[in-house]
Amino acid sequence: MADGLAWQIRSTGSVDYWALPAFETKGFFAAFTLRTNEGNQGAQPGFNLRNHGEDSPEGVACNRRRWQQALPEGVSQQIQLVRQVHGVNTLIVREPMGHRRDDWWLGPIADGMLSTSDDVLLGMLFADCLPVFIVDPENGALALLHAGWRGLIKGIIGTGLKRLQRKYGTRPDRCWVALGPCIERDAYQVDQPVLAALVRNFPDWREVVYPSNHGRVRLDLAAGARSRLETAGVLPTAIIAPPTGTYFDTRHYSFRRGNQLERCGAFLGRMRQEADGTADQSELEERSS
Repeated sequence: MADGLAWQIRSTGSVDYWALPAFETKGFFAAFTLRTNEGNQGAQPGFNLRNHGEDSPEGVACNRRRWQQALPEGVSQQIQLVRQVHGVNTLIVREPMGHRRDDWWLGPIADGMLSTSDDVLLGMLFADCLPVFIVDPENGALALLHAGWRGLIKGIIGTGLKRLQRKYGTRPDRCWVALGPCIERDAYQVDQPVLAALVRNFPDWREVVYPSNHGRVRLDLAAGARSRLETAGVLPTAIIAPPTGTYFDTRHYSFRRGNQLERCGAFLGRMRQEADGTADQSELEERSS
């Protein structure tokens, strides 16, 4: 993959995060936060963005304010979260909704959000599950999805793409999709009930499971997502791979590594002013040649 299409670490001086410059040339901002940010005055060590668990509400609020202050110019600081439940419900977001705290809004139960608004930044919280970032440069539509193994076999990816098409006229073959950091295959052992669910509900299950021990298998979430995306019509060259994993790369929170309450954040929104990135934009357009 060309460097211009890959995730890159961006540092603002106090906050570091994964960014996608190639998306920004098309007017979209995509990001995934790290847990290893320094300078958390008034906060606990790390960069937890989830308002539950051992971290104090004040500490999490401090981290959330720092994230808002780190956002690039042209990106809304009105952040929309939802109650994630490993399902397939998707939410159309026209403006911030739900309960508000410090310009972070918590909406209803959903595992996917879709929007064309410049006035809201979609956000979801992760600690091993796969964030899926979908953008349509032709009409400005976007979707952010939460895909664990349950969401993958229930069809969150297909559901999100179909709703983009129904609501905004988005075709999968003109979408760009980025897969964010998630648990690595070598760290993700699942048991026989999960394998049975995959066999029943996931046609390409042999492409995403690998032998392990004690009757278990290893599951490749990213490969499963890529399979579902390509089946739905997304071009293989338009899918950007995860930059790293969350279990072995300790810059991220990982539920399986012991971070049962803390979360990193995935964010996707439109930029009010497109970045000047002619060279990177030409790389994005290589897929159609």
